[in-house]
Amino acid sequence: MKKYVLVLLSGLLVVTAGCTKTDTTTQEGQEEQTSDTTPASVATVVINDGQNAQSYEQGITTGITAYDLLASVAEKYGFTVDAEESEYGVMINGINGIQADTTAGKYWLWNLNGEMASVGADAYEVQPGDSIEFVYGSGL
Repeated sequence: MKKYVLVLLSGLLVVTAGCTKTDTTTQEGQEEQTSDTTPASVATVVINDGQNAQSYEQGITTGITAYDLLASVAEKYGFTVDAEESEYGVMINGINGIQADTTAGKYWLWNLNGEMASVGADAYEVQPGDSIEFVYGSGL
């Protein structure tokens, strides 16, 4: 008799365990939070000071410019960006304490997917998968 009760209880546990349901709905009026960035909307930022290159993967949102992405990465990882508005757009004068040196002809330039960019960093809208590299050098 004891075996019969034990088998019956075991079977009942298996049946009820399979019937459990988890409610994943949100409360009425509450919106589910979604992220603006997905694994498919990531770009890479590389900071190359001529001695070392550091790479950062960063989520992007629609409309973010290469300059905005640089500023976002700098804020997230704790380095500085010195930039100013000019008649040609944003001029990047320094990154992480390394300033442009007009006497030596060295500036912060930027490359898009391995090629020298043809527009200012504040004029280019970043696309998923882009590689944005800020390089300290003469550009020649």
